[in-house]
Amino acid sequence: MLLIFSSCEKHISWDIPDREFNTIVVEATLTNEYKFQQVKLSFPRTKANELSLPVKGAVVNVSNGEATLNFTESLDMPGIYLSDIKLAATLNKTYHLSVYYESELYEASAYMIPVNITGGLHYVSVEDSTDYFQISWIASEYSAEEQAMYEVEIDWTHLLNGNFEDTVTKAKLFHYTFNTIDVSYTIFPQDKEKIYFPKWSIIVEKKYSLTD
Repeated sequence: MLLIFSSCEKHISWDIPDREFNTIVVEATLTNEYKFQQVKLSFPRTKANELSLPVKGAVVNVSNGEATLNFTESLDMPGIYLSDIKLAATLNKTYHLSVYYESELYEASAYMIPVNITGGLHYVSVEDSTDYFQISWIASEYSAEEQAMYEVEIDWTHLLNGNFEDTVTKAKLFHYTFNTIDVSYTIFPQDKEKIYFPKWSIIVEKKYSLTD
């Protein structure tokens, strides 16, 4: 096994009502990368670790006051809507998202702000090993200057030489920095999943600005 999870498990019974929610989950991220921008639509989940069901057949578009860009659902990835053309979002502009599904209109607006250059993540060896490592620090949980989301992708597929007996060859981490402090989190920090990866893995870190 190349990927090792270290944790302490405690059984907890969740009392979540089993009912249908008359709404959808919208995940939209516009970036200044020149690419097909993406919007993900899914239905709410009522159970932990349950797979999300995709929302199909919605009408999705984004406008910036000057032009409107349509999004079309991917044939290969249900629930994923891609912009009809490649584009890079522009700083200091307000973007308005509109999603129309089954006679319901869902709208949101966000002002695109610049993101500060990341200071780079830190990683350390696992128990003095020279072959396995883990991420020890990505960024601070608090910053008075900015709010941001960090996405870290770790890939060691190229190290297996075509031997895929262990199908886990990638990992993804998310980290958030906010401009408010949760005192309880500071005093009683939450346990974080530990992901071990082999030497020569490829690590890609992306940083996104967040607005209220």
